[in-house]
Amino acid sequence: MLNAPNNHSCRLAGWFFFLLCLCVCAPHAHAQRKKKSEELSAVLLEYALTVDRFSDLKEQTATVVTTKGITYADVLIEDVKLDRSRQFAARIDVRQRDSERVRRISIKSLARLTIADTVYEPEYVKESRQYLLIDIQQRDAAAKQRLQKSRNRFWQVSTPEEMQEFVAEEREFLKKVQEQFSGLDMQLYETEYFLFLTDIPPNQVKPYLVQLDQMNEALGRSFGFEEGHNVWRGKAVIVAFLQEAAFHEFERDTLSNEDVAGAQGVCHSYANGRVVVGCYRGNSASFFGVVLVHETAHGYIHRYRSTARIPSWINEGIADWVAGRAVRLSNTVRERQQAAARRIRLTRTLGGFFELEQIEAWQYGLASSMIDLLVAIDNDQFRRFFKDIKNGYVWHESLMRHYEMTPAQLADAYGRKIRISGLRP
Repeated sequence: MLNAPNNHSCRLAGWFFFLLCLCVCAPHAHAQRKKKSEELSAVLLEYALTVDRFSDLKEQTATVVTTKGITYADVLIEDVKLDRSRQFAARIDVRQRDSERVRRISIKSLARLTIADTVYEPEYVKESRQYLLIDIQQRDAAAKQRLQKSRNRFWQVSTPEEMQEFVAEEREFLKKVQEQFSGLDMQLYETEYFLFLTDIPPNQVKPYLVQLDQMNEALGRSFGFEEGHNVWRGKAVIVAFLQEAAFHEFERDTLSNEDVAGAQGVCHSYANGRVVVGCYRGNSASFFGVVLVHETAHGYIHRYRSTARIPSWINEGIADWVAGRAVRLSNTVRERQQAAARRIRLTRTLGGFFELEQIEAWQYGLASSMIDLLVAIDNDQFRRFFKDIKNGYVWHESLMRHYEMTPAQLADAYGRKIRISGLRP
């Protein structure tokens, strides 16, 4: 819920000067990029394919998946082209064995490269403005050991047949909900990722469905998935009522949840990967959009990579941050951020924000502001920071790995953002 998630970026003279700069500055810029590529952190390089191994990929049979979701199966790798620095792969040329046609696939448009039992994924490096190829098996084997220590696991990849079975199960569940609320005109809407059951008038439903699918694609791009990737156990279920009383009845009698006081929505994230969101519209259509995206984002976070739990401040922060971007008609998230900043300027403390099992209501604006700050520093670093938490690292270890900051230093950075010093975490 918005308070309980676990129930959850002069012409001639002018041209002469431009050409002079180009001649003088370009080699310097190239030298800077090469220097940066040679000084990449050990964290970035720990599972990366080194340049001397690129030649080993030639003549190998591979399966290539692009960021557009296009798959080229059993193709022959003709060549791996390097960038100007000779430090990074820029392009992979492939062809079918029975064809002379060569497909040139830039690393930027590559989602996944599979050779035998080895899988590589590209990792963008802002310092060099190039991509590394990461050995996923090595990375995930180490992550699996960390996850097991905390009794967590990676989500199992479901087959198409299993996905169909999961969706069929949810449709049966929703039929029972319709029977339970037979006095309401509950209609089922289905999108690529969601089953949306509601008594909201049909002419008011479409914007919410669009917002949900846009949120799903936006999070997918942020986390590096190819287009159309489905993280859900089949599809996520959303049951949305017009009235609060019906929402309370659904939570209490159907989902055995008595803790709904003050909540407009609750995300139920189950151990088997199932996600069900219960909510009601209330009087504000735009605010309901924020609630809907916020709660569903909790489900996405739950389903991303592993069962590893995300700290409350990051979980709520991402959910509100995404909602603020998906629901442009609402100022709710911005107003929360401003209210939190005003309070903190007076108290000069975050109120134990980082360590709370569940952050307080006033801290939601602080949480999304923290996500804003981390993304503004480096969006790609934020993605790696979040992924490593799901890979079994404690959040402050991941913060140090990817931002070289302690929680206290992050608090100081937020303090500078709102123009106060000596901020206590």
